[in-house]
Amino acid sequence: MGRAFPGHLGKEIDLKVRQIFVRPGAREERWVPGELLLSGPSNAEELALVLGTYSSLVERAFTQFERLGVVEVRDGHARPTRKHLEISYFFVRETLGIDPIDSLS
Repeated sequence: MGRAFPGHLGKEIDLKVRQIFVRPGAREERWVPGELLLSGPSNAEELALVLGTYSSLVERAFTQFERLGVVEVRDGHARPTRKHLEISYFFVRETLGIDPIDSLS
């Protein structure tokens, strides 16, 4: 944990994602990309149940991350995008303390 944020994302995306990550009231939003990477495509109700929060908060996070291109939502189910997969990976590392790639070696 505490490793550098992916620096090659472009200044605009980097700043917006950092704003979400450091905002004190953004606990649910910080968990969404990482949880989607681990659990696969999910709708807001499913993810809210896993995270122990309200589906409206998860839907708001879906909207924020979809605008940034971090997740895509199809038929109500969100999934990480390949374009910014490293952001989801970063959120797994920083929120769960798990480094899936390091655990493979």
